[in-house]
Parts: sequence; C-alpha cells; structure tokens
Amino acid sequence: YPSKKLPDVRTKCRELLVAALQTDDDHKTIGADTENLAAQIEDYILSPEFKSTDQKYKSRLRSRISNLKDQKNPDLRRNVLAGNISADRIANMAAEVRRVGGVSAEVRGVWG
Repeated sequence: YPSKKLPDVRTKCRELLVAALQTDDDHKTIGADTENLAAQIEDYILSPEFKSTDQKYKSRLRSRISNLKDQKNPDLRRNVLAGNISADRIANMAAEVRRVGGVSAEVRGVWG
C-alpha cells in the first residue's frame, strides 16, 4: 500500500488496527496482509466523511478495533481477513451488523 509520511495519530491507529486483525492468529491461517488491510480500513474511515483525525474519526476507529478484537465475534475478523468483507465495507458497516450474529447474516446476504 502506498506509504507516505502520515500524522502520528493515523500511524498509531493503523498499528491498533493491525493488532486487532492479528487477534487469535487467524491472520496466519488465512495468510492475510494485516498491515495493508489495516491501512486500507484506516483510509476508508478517514475519507470522504472525515477529512481530519477528530473525535468522530477516533471514535469510529475505536469501535472497529473493538469489534475486530471481540472474542465473542471471531467471524467478523475472519471474514475481514479472508476478504469476504472488504476494507471499505468494515469501515462503513453499521454497528448492528458488526455485532455478534449480524456479520453472519450480512455475509450470507452478500455471498449467499
């Protein structure tokens, strides 16, 4: 993914997303490039709605990180890692869909 000097807050957010995507080592089994995926997710969260790293941006990132790390909802993380849910989709997905059970229905709707 193109690398350019990012503001520290964006770099830190990408690092937190990488850590969330690497929960339970699913990324190794799937063979996902978590750094690239985290960069894509962060880019989609930043634009076009958010043009700055304000509180809304940080809140949105925190909720994605929390959802991806959720031990009760490993299917969300696995589907993102496997590409069944795109970086754009996870960045813009409604909270209800990201919750336990919601992602399975969402994936079935997209892929079923």
